[in-house]
Amino acid sequence: MGFAFRAGGVQTARQFSICGQRSGPVHIAYSVLFLLFVGLSETMRHGVFGLTPSEMSMLSHASLLLLALILLRGDVVFLLRRPGHDLYDDRRLGWSWRRTALGLAVAPALWIAPVSWALASGEPPFTPFAVQNMPAGTVATLLVFALAQTLFLREAAIKAFHADIRAIYLVSVLSCFIFYLPQGLPAAMVGAGVGAFLLTLRLIGTNPLVVACIHAINGIMLTEVLAPGPSGTGDWNWSACILAASALLSVLLFQVLAAKRRRTVHA
Repeated sequence: MGFAFRAGGVQTARQFSICGQRSGPVHIAYSVLFLLFVGLSETMRHGVFGLTPSEMSMLSHASLLLLALILLRGDVVFLLRRPGHDLYDDRRLGWSWRRTALGLAVAPALWIAPVSWALASGEPPFTPFAVQNMPAGTVATLLVFALAQTLFLREAAIKAFHADIRAIYLVSVLSCFIFYLPQGLPAAMVGAGVGAFLLTLRLIGTNPLVVACIHAINGIMLTEVLAPGPSGTGDWNWSACILAASALLSVLLFQVLAAKRRRTVHA
Protein backbone atom coordinates (compact mmCIF):
# COMPACT_ATOMS: atom_id res chain seq x y z
CA MET A 1 0.00 0.00 0.00
CA GLY A 2 1.46 3.32 -1.05
CA PHE A 3 1.56 6.60 0.85
CA ALA A 4 0.78 10.14 -0.24
CA PHE A 5 2.81 12.83 1.55
CA ARG A 6 1.09 16.12 2.23
CA ALA A 7 1.80 19.16 4.34
CA GLY A 8 0.69 18.21 7.80
CA GLY A 9 1.30 14.48 7.67
CA VAL A 10 1.17 11.25 5.77
CA GLN A 11 -2.02 9.92 4.24
CA THR A 12 -2.66 6.39 3.03
CA ALA A 13 -3.22 6.37 -0.71
CA ARG A 14 -6.34 4.69 -1.96
CA GLN A 15 -6.03 1.73 -4.29
CA PHE A 16 -7.71 0.89 -7.57
CA SER A 17 -11.49 1.08 -7.30
CA ILE A 18 -14.29 -0.67 -9.13
CA CYS A 19 -17.10 1.38 -7.74
CA GLY A 20 -16.29 5.00 -8.38
CA GLN A 21 -13.92 5.66 -5.49
CA ARG A 22 -10.72 7.62 -6.02
CA SER A 23 -8.74 5.83 -8.71
CA GLY A 24 -5.22 6.06 -7.27
CA PRO A 25 -2.53 5.18 -9.83
CA VAL A 26 -4.91 4.50 -12.72
CA HIS A 27 -3.45 7.42 -14.69
CA ILE A 28 -0.01 5.83 -14.47
CA ALA A 29 -1.42 2.46 -15.52
CA TYR A 30 -3.16 4.10 -18.49
CA SER A 31 0.06 5.72 -19.67
CA VAL A 32 2.11 2.54 -19.29
CA LEU A 33 -0.47 0.33 -21.00
CA PHE A 34 -0.85 2.75 -23.90
CA LEU A 35 2.92 2.82 -24.40
CA LEU A 36 2.92 -0.99 -24.42
CA PHE A 37 0.09 -0.94 -26.95
CA VAL A 38 1.98 1.47 -29.21
CA GLY A 39 5.07 -0.73 -28.96
CA LEU A 40 3.07 -3.83 -29.90
CA SER A 41 1.39 -2.03 -32.80
CA GLU A 42 4.70 -0.76 -34.19
CA THR A 43 6.23 -4.20 -33.83
CA MET A 44 3.38 -5.71 -35.85
CA ARG A 45 3.49 -2.89 -38.40
CA HIS A 46 7.16 -3.59 -39.12
CA GLY A 47 6.31 -7.17 -40.05
CA VAL A 48 7.91 -8.92 -37.09
CA PHE A 49 5.01 -11.37 -36.76
CA GLY A 50 4.29 -11.64 -40.48
CA LEU A 51 0.64 -10.62 -40.10
CA THR A 52 -1.59 -9.21 -42.83
CA PRO A 53 -3.00 -5.67 -42.40
CA SER A 54 -6.40 -7.16 -41.54
CA GLU A 55 -4.90 -9.45 -38.91
CA MET A 56 -2.88 -6.59 -37.43
CA SER A 57 -5.99 -4.42 -37.17
CA MET A 58 -7.95 -7.16 -35.44
CA LEU A 59 -5.14 -7.99 -33.02
CA SER A 60 -4.48 -4.34 -32.16
CA HIS A 61 -8.16 -3.68 -31.43
CA ALA A 62 -8.44 -6.88 -29.39
CA SER A 63 -5.43 -5.71 -27.37
CA LEU A 64 -6.97 -2.26 -26.94
CA LEU A 65 -10.23 -3.79 -25.70
CA LEU A 66 -8.38 -6.03 -23.24
CA LEU A 67 -6.38 -3.10 -21.85
CA ALA A 68 -9.59 -1.10 -21.44
CA LEU A 69 -11.20 -3.92 -19.47
CA ILE A 70 -8.10 -4.14 -17.25
CA LEU A 71 -8.39 -0.44 -16.40
CA LEU A 72 -12.16 -0.26 -16.07
CA ARG A 73 -12.45 -3.50 -14.09
CA GLY A 74 -15.73 -3.60 -12.16
CA ASP A 75 -16.80 -0.23 -13.56
CA VAL A 76 -17.62 -2.10 -16.78
CA VAL A 77 -21.07 -2.86 -15.33
CA PHE A 78 -21.85 0.86 -15.48
CA LEU A 79 -21.59 0.85 -19.26
CA LEU A 80 -25.20 -0.33 -19.22
CA ARG A 81 -26.41 0.37 -15.70
CA ARG A 82 -26.43 3.84 -14.22
CA PRO A 83 -24.29 3.92 -11.08
CA GLY A 84 -25.94 4.76 -7.80
CA HIS A 85 -22.98 6.95 -6.87
CA ASP A 86 -20.66 9.49 -8.45
CA LEU A 87 -18.97 7.57 -11.26
CA TYR A 88 -15.17 7.64 -10.93
CA ASP A 89 -15.65 9.73 -7.78
CA ASP A 90 -16.84 12.75 -9.79
CA ARG A 91 -20.48 13.70 -10.26
CA ARG A 92 -19.66 15.30 -13.65
CA LEU A 93 -18.68 11.98 -15.23
CA GLY A 94 -21.88 9.96 -14.98
CA TRP A 95 -24.45 9.46 -17.70
CA SER A 96 -28.23 9.23 -18.04
CA TRP A 97 -30.65 8.02 -20.69
CA ARG A 98 -32.06 11.52 -21.03
CA ARG A 99 -28.58 12.86 -21.69
CA THR A 100 -27.98 9.97 -24.09
CA ALA A 101 -30.99 11.05 -26.13
CA LEU A 102 -29.55 14.57 -26.18
CA GLY A 103 -26.20 13.21 -27.36
CA LEU A 104 -27.88 11.31 -30.19
CA ALA A 105 -29.70 14.48 -31.22
CA VAL A 106 -26.52 16.58 -31.50
CA ALA A 107 -24.23 13.86 -32.92
CA PRO A 108 -25.09 14.58 -36.61
CA ALA A 109 -23.81 18.15 -36.15
CA LEU A 110 -20.34 16.89 -37.06
CA TRP A 111 -21.52 16.03 -40.56
CA ILE A 112 -22.13 19.69 -41.32
CA ALA A 113 -18.39 20.20 -41.89
CA PRO A 114 -17.85 17.65 -44.70
CA VAL A 115 -21.15 18.58 -46.36
CA SER A 116 -20.19 22.27 -46.29
CA TRP A 117 -16.73 21.45 -47.62
CA ALA A 118 -18.16 19.46 -50.51
CA LEU A 119 -20.61 22.22 -51.43
CA ALA A 120 -17.87 24.85 -51.28
CA SER A 121 -15.70 22.65 -53.52
CA GLY A 122 -18.48 22.25 -56.07
CA GLU A 123 -18.81 18.52 -55.44
CA PRO A 124 -21.91 16.50 -54.58
CA PRO A 125 -22.16 16.34 -50.79
CA PHE A 126 -23.14 12.68 -50.73
CA THR A 127 -21.64 9.59 -52.31
CA PRO A 128 -24.05 6.82 -53.37
CA PHE A 129 -23.88 4.11 -50.74
CA ALA A 130 -26.16 1.16 -50.06
CA VAL A 131 -26.07 0.05 -46.44
CA GLN A 132 -27.75 -3.23 -47.35
CA ASN A 133 -24.74 -4.11 -49.52
CA MET A 134 -22.38 -3.93 -46.55
CA PRO A 135 -21.70 -7.45 -45.22
CA ALA A 136 -22.96 -8.15 -41.71
CA GLY A 137 -19.45 -9.22 -40.73
CA THR A 138 -18.08 -5.83 -41.75
CA VAL A 139 -20.69 -4.02 -39.68
CA ALA A 140 -19.94 -6.23 -36.67
CA THR A 141 -16.21 -5.59 -37.07
CA LEU A 142 -16.76 -1.83 -37.23
CA LEU A 143 -18.82 -1.95 -34.04
CA VAL A 144 -16.21 -4.00 -32.18
CA PHE A 145 -13.42 -1.68 -33.34
CA ALA A 146 -15.45 1.36 -32.28
CA LEU A 147 -16.15 -0.23 -28.90
CA ALA A 148 -12.46 -0.96 -28.30
CA GLN A 149 -11.46 2.61 -29.15
CA THR A 150 -14.28 4.10 -27.09
CA LEU A 151 -13.53 2.07 -23.98
CA PHE A 152 -9.78 2.72 -23.96
CA LEU A 153 -9.21 6.05 -25.70
CA ARG A 154 -12.15 7.70 -23.96
CA GLU A 155 -13.72 5.80 -21.05
CA ALA A 156 -10.46 4.52 -19.56
CA ALA A 157 -8.93 7.99 -19.99
CA ILE A 158 -11.92 9.50 -18.17
CA LYS A 159 -11.45 7.09 -15.27
CA ALA A 160 -7.68 7.58 -15.17
CA PHE A 161 -7.73 11.40 -15.22
CA HIS A 162 -11.16 12.00 -13.66
CA ALA A 163 -9.99 14.83 -11.42
CA ASP A 164 -9.11 17.16 -14.32
CA ILE A 165 -11.32 17.65 -17.39
CA ARG A 166 -8.50 19.37 -19.27
CA ALA A 167 -6.22 16.39 -18.65
CA ILE A 168 -8.95 14.05 -19.91
CA TYR A 169 -9.19 16.00 -23.16
CA LEU A 170 -5.42 16.29 -23.59
CA VAL A 171 -4.69 12.61 -22.98
CA SER A 172 -7.68 11.24 -24.90
CA VAL A 173 -7.20 13.42 -27.99
CA LEU A 174 -3.44 12.83 -28.02
CA SER A 175 -4.03 9.08 -27.71
CA CYS A 176 -6.43 9.22 -30.67
CA PHE A 177 -3.87 11.16 -32.71
CA ILE A 178 -1.13 8.61 -31.96
CA PHE A 179 -3.50 5.71 -32.62
CA TYR A 180 -4.31 6.94 -36.14
CA LEU A 181 -0.84 8.31 -36.97
CA PRO A 182 0.37 5.12 -38.76
CA GLN A 183 -2.36 5.81 -41.35
CA GLY A 184 -0.82 9.20 -42.12
CA LEU A 185 -0.95 12.68 -40.62
CA PRO A 186 -4.25 13.68 -42.31
CA ALA A 187 -5.94 10.57 -40.90
CA ALA A 188 -4.47 11.34 -37.47
CA MET A 189 -5.88 14.88 -37.64
CA VAL A 190 -9.34 13.55 -38.46
CA GLY A 191 -9.04 10.87 -35.77
CA ALA A 192 -8.06 13.42 -33.13
CA GLY A 193 -10.85 15.80 -34.12
CA VAL A 194 -13.58 13.17 -34.20
CA GLY A 195 -12.16 11.71 -30.98
CA ALA A 196 -12.54 15.08 -29.25
CA PHE A 197 -16.13 15.37 -30.45
CA LEU A 198 -17.01 11.86 -29.26
CA LEU A 199 -15.34 12.56 -25.92
CA THR A 200 -17.49 15.66 -25.55
CA LEU A 201 -20.62 13.60 -26.21
CA ARG A 202 -19.55 11.28 -23.42
CA LEU A 203 -18.76 14.13 -21.02
CA ILE A 204 -22.16 15.76 -21.52
CA GLY A 205 -23.72 12.53 -20.26
CA THR A 206 -24.10 10.17 -23.23
CA ASN A 207 -23.93 6.44 -22.52
CA PRO A 208 -20.47 5.04 -23.48
CA LEU A 209 -21.92 2.20 -25.56
CA VAL A 210 -24.06 4.66 -27.49
CA VAL A 211 -20.93 6.76 -28.07
CA ALA A 212 -19.31 3.64 -29.54
CA CYS A 213 -22.26 3.22 -31.93
CA ILE A 214 -22.00 6.89 -32.93
CA HIS A 215 -18.29 6.29 -33.54
CA ALA A 216 -19.06 3.42 -35.92
CA ILE A 217 -21.72 5.44 -37.75
CA ASN A 218 -19.34 8.37 -38.10
CA GLY A 219 -16.76 6.04 -39.61
CA ILE A 220 -19.22 4.96 -42.29
CA MET A 221 -20.50 8.48 -42.91
CA LEU A 222 -17.07 10.11 -43.25
CA THR A 223 -15.56 7.42 -45.46
CA GLU A 224 -18.48 6.08 -47.49
CA VAL A 225 -21.37 8.57 -47.57
CA LEU A 226 -20.11 12.13 -47.22
CA ALA A 227 -17.81 13.42 -49.95
CA PRO A 228 -14.33 13.59 -48.38
CA GLY A 229 -13.10 16.52 -50.45
CA PRO A 230 -11.51 16.89 -53.89
CA SER A 231 -8.47 14.75 -53.11
CA GLY A 232 -10.08 12.03 -51.02
CA THR A 233 -9.62 11.27 -47.34
CA GLY A 234 -5.92 12.12 -47.54
CA ASP A 235 -6.60 15.76 -48.43
CA TRP A 236 -4.92 18.03 -45.89
CA ASN A 237 -7.44 20.84 -46.20
CA TRP A 238 -10.36 18.46 -45.70
CA SER A 239 -8.66 16.93 -42.67
CA ALA A 240 -7.98 20.38 -41.22
CA CYS A 241 -11.63 21.29 -41.82
CA ILE A 242 -12.84 18.23 -39.88
CA LEU A 243 -10.35 18.90 -37.08
CA ALA A 244 -11.35 22.55 -36.74
CA ALA A 245 -15.08 21.79 -36.91
CA SER A 246 -14.73 19.04 -34.31
CA ALA A 247 -12.81 21.32 -31.97
CA LEU A 248 -15.34 24.13 -32.35
CA LEU A 249 -18.32 21.84 -31.80
CA SER A 250 -16.63 20.26 -28.79
CA VAL A 251 -16.05 23.63 -27.15
CA LEU A 252 -19.59 24.84 -27.84
CA LEU A 253 -21.29 21.65 -26.70
CA PHE A 254 -19.21 21.34 -23.56
CA GLN A 255 -19.62 24.96 -22.56
CA VAL A 256 -23.38 24.96 -23.11
CA LEU A 257 -24.41 21.46 -22.05
CA ALA A 258 -21.80 20.63 -19.41
CA ALA A 259 -22.47 23.91 -17.60
CA LYS A 260 -26.17 23.09 -17.47
CA ARG A 261 -25.33 19.54 -16.41
CA ARG A 262 -23.68 20.77 -13.24
CA ARG A 263 -27.12 21.86 -12.12
CA THR A 264 -29.03 18.83 -13.43
CA VAL A 265 -26.42 16.07 -13.34
CA HIS A 266 -28.82 13.53 -11.87
CA ALA A 267 -31.66 14.29 -14.32
